[in-house]
Amino acid sequence: MTDQLKHKLANLPTGPGVYLHKDAKKKVLYVGKAKNLRNRVRSYFQSGAQLEPKIRLMVAKVVDLDIIVTTSEVEALLIESNFIKQYRPPYNVVLRDDKQYLFAKVALGETWPRVLTTRNTADQTARYFGPYTSAGNLRANLKTLRRVFQYCTCSEPDHGADSGKRPCLYSHIGLCSAPKYGKISQGDYREMIDDLMQFLDGKTEKVTTQLTSEMKDAAANHRYERAADLRDKLQFLSTMATTQQAVDIRGQNRDVIALARDESQAVVILLTVRDGKVVARKEFTFWGSGESTDEELIDSFLGQYYKVATNLPEEVLIPLEVHNASLVAEYLTGQRGRKVVVAYPQRGVRRRLVKLAQENATEYLRQLRLQWMQDAELTDQALEQLLEALKLPKVPGRIECFDISTLSGTSTVGSMVVFRDGKADKAHYRRFQIKHVQGIDDFAAMQEVLRRRFRRLAADADKDPGTDESFGTIPDLVIIDGGKGQVSAAAAVMDDLGLTDVPLAGLAKRLEEVIKLDSGTGEFSSQQLPVDSQGLYLLQRIRDEAHRFAITYNRNIRSKKGIRSALDDVPGIGPTKKKQLMKQFGSVKAIRAADLPEIEAVIGKAAGRVVKENL
Repeated sequence: MTDQLKHKLANLPTGPGVYLHKDAKKKVLYVGKAKNLRNRVRSYFQSGAQLEPKIRLMVAKVVDLDIIVTTSEVEALLIESNFIKQYRPPYNVVLRDDKQYLFAKVALGETWPRVLTTRNTADQTARYFGPYTSAGNLRANLKTLRRVFQYCTCSEPDHGADSGKRPCLYSHIGLCSAPKYGKISQGDYREMIDDLMQFLDGKTEKVTTQLTSEMKDAAANHRYERAADLRDKLQFLSTMATTQQAVDIRGQNRDVIALARDESQAVVILLTVRDGKVVARKEFTFWGSGESTDEELIDSFLGQYYKVATNLPEEVLIPLEVHNASLVAEYLTGQRGRKVVVAYPQRGVRRRLVKLAQENATEYLRQLRLQWMQDAELTDQALEQLLEALKLPKVPGRIECFDISTLSGTSTVGSMVVFRDGKADKAHYRRFQIKHVQGIDDFAAMQEVLRRRFRRLAADADKDPGTDESFGTIPDLVIIDGGKGQVSAAAAVMDDLGLTDVPLAGLAKRLEEVIKLDSGTGEFSSQQLPVDSQGLYLLQRIRDEAHRFAITYNRNIRSKKGIRSALDDVPGIGPTKKKQLMKQFGSVKAIRAADLPEIEAVIGKAAGRVVKENL
C-alpha cells in the first residue's frame, strides 16, 4: 500500500459519498457508494477481510482513490450510476450498450407538440416514455399509433389556413392532422396528444372507452364519416391491445424485474405492467457479471436503470432482497411526486408476476445463447479453443455427445446428438432404448450405448459400416455428459473396439470441468475453461442438447408404457382393439370418461362392456 493511499484512508470522512478505486495508471477500477465513507472504504484494506475473489484481485491493484462527498445516500446512488456509465470500471457490473436505448419524446414545449424518437432526455419541457431496448419495436408502435393519433413530426414553421400552401404527404395519407396548416384547432390537437400520452403510459382502456363514447355520439348525431374514422382507430388500438397480457385484475402499475444467468452471462427482464396489463418487455444484459452475486446484479441494475427511466410505476417488484431497495424507493418517490414501493414479494399476484418475469428472463437467455451459436465467427473461435484446450489432432468438425436418462432404474434411454462445424445436425441425432442393463447403472448404460453406436466402426473404419450415415461417420470428438466415472467407462468401450484414436472427453456439471483420459498413460486430466470462453459455451450447448434429447425420449417411453399397462390389464383386449381405442379417444383418461355406447361403437358391445368394467 502506498503512503498516499494510507494517508487518504486515515483521513476519510464519515458521511455518505462515492469512492473511486484507481490503479497505478490512474485508471478507475471500481466505483462504489457508501453511507459512511470511512467505514466502507477502509473495510477493503483490513487484514483478514472476507472479500469475494473478484474484489480481492481488484484491491491488490489499488494504489489510489478519490472520493465525492454527498448530502445523502440517494445522491450517492445517482452519482455512482453516472460514474459507472462514464468510466465503465472493469470490476463493476455495467449494463451493456445503454446508449442504444431510445425514448419516445413528446415535445410539450412546442405550440404544436411533435412526437419523436430520441436518445437525449435533456429537454425539460418534453415528456419522455421509455427507455425502449428495441428501436425497431418503438418505431413500429409509433407507426401504428400515428394512424390513430395523427401527430406532427416536422419542424416547419406555422403556415396557417390562409397561406395557400399545401400540407405534406403525411396529411394526405391520414398520418398527420396538419396543425401547422390550420387543419385542426390547438385545443383539439393538444387533446389528441394527451390521449396519445395516456396510451403510451399504458392507460389503454381509458383511451378506448373515450373513443368508443365519441364514436357512438357521432353515429347518434348522423356524423357517419366521423363515426367510421373513430371505428377504424379503435380497431388499430384493439390490434395493439391484443398483444398485452392481463395479469392483475386490480389494475396496478408495476415494474417487474427478474434475473437469469449462466456461468458468464447475465440478463435482466423488466415487465412494464400498467392498469394490470403487461404492456412492454425490456431486456438488458451486463458487462462483467461473471463473479458477481445475484444481489449485486439486481442492485446495480436498479441504480443504473432508474437513473434514466420515465413513466414511473407505483411499485417495483424485485426477485430478491437487495441493499439499494430503500434508496431506489426514496429516489423514485421524489421523482414521481407520489410514493413508490420497491418490494420483494413472497406470495400472491405480485409473486406470480415475478415468476412470469423469471420465465421470460430464462427464455431470453436461452435465445441469446442460440443466437450466439448462429454467429459463424464465434463458432470458429469456439472450435479453435477446443482444438487447443483438448490438444486435438484437428479442428473438431463433427462432435458427438452422449447422455443417459432414467427414472428409478426404469425406462432407461440414451441419446446421441451431433454438432457439425459448431451447429446442431439434427438429422444425425440418434436415441437408444437400453436393453441389457437392469436397475440404476448409468456407467453400464453408457457403455451399452457407445458399444451399439461404434461397433460397426470397430472392424475396419475404412469399409462401409452400414446404411446409417450417422453411425458410419467417425467423429472428431466424443463428449460424455459426466465426470471421471463416465469417461472411464466410455474409454473402456472405445479401447475394446480399438478406437482409442478417437478423442474422448467429459463435461462434469458441478464445476463445468472438462475431463480427459490419456489413452497412453491411463491418467485423467481436468481443466476449467474460462467462464467467458466460446469453447465452453459450445460444450455446454452440446451437453444441454444431449440432456434434453434424452429426457424427451425417456418421457415418451414412460408415457407409452403407462398406456399399454392400463389396457393390458383388460382381459380380451388385444393390440388391434387397443389401437382402435387410442386412435378414437387419444388417452386412457379419455376412455375412462367415455360413455359405454361410445366405447361399444368402436370395439363392439361385448368388448366395450369389459373395458368399461375394468377401467
